[in-house]
Amino acid sequence: VPKYFIGDFFPAYTSSAVSLTLALALNQTLFTLMFYRRSRERFAACAYVFLSQDRREDRPDTLIFQVTEDIMRFAVYFPFKLLVVDAVGSKALIFIPIAVNNIGDGLAEPVGVYWGRHKYSTTALYHKGKFFTSKFTRSYEGSACVLLTTFIVIAANYNAFNQTQFWITFSILPFLMTLAERNRMQDHDDDVKRVGIGST
Repeated sequence: VPKYFIGDFFPAYTSSAVSLTLALALNQTLFTLMFYRRSRERFAACAYVFLSQDRREDRPDTLIFQVTEDIMRFAVYFPFKLLVVDAVGSKALIFIPIAVNNIGDGLAEPVGVYWGRHKYSTTALYHKGKFFTSKFTRSYEGSACVLLTTFIVIAANYNAFNQTQFWITFSILPFLMTLAERNRMQDHDDDVKRVGIGST
């Protein structure tokens, strides 16, 4: 997602609804062409890169999950960027949810797998076409990564808020993100967290 917004940090450039939509369309077209089954069969490099995203539980719908997640991700960030970030005038705000999601959630899985000794069971918000059905195992160590990362990222961007906004965000968002990661939608947990971040 940063690829859609990084241009805002160049002095002579300001993104618009048209430029953001065009960036999404180009990105999804190239992504689909690169990782379409025939492309992977013909080009070893495409097949190799796709392995990093091809989780066993997602097959054979991995590409569908990846594309729809990116579109849903954009659907959350798009109004957040235009209605909140631009209105406040702080370009750094858009990277708070990106950092929380990429760092916190990115650390949660490896930490949980390799060092997660304290396990708990949770019900997925949505999985395999049904709500609140499938059980998943999480670790407190993995969930703590999301919690602590959110605290750190918000604190590092203290100047992006006024004092009231900061303390409300600091008090609510870390726990909201941890719950979103805990009871995630299969392959769309990022979008649940982003809705929480944007609404807060």
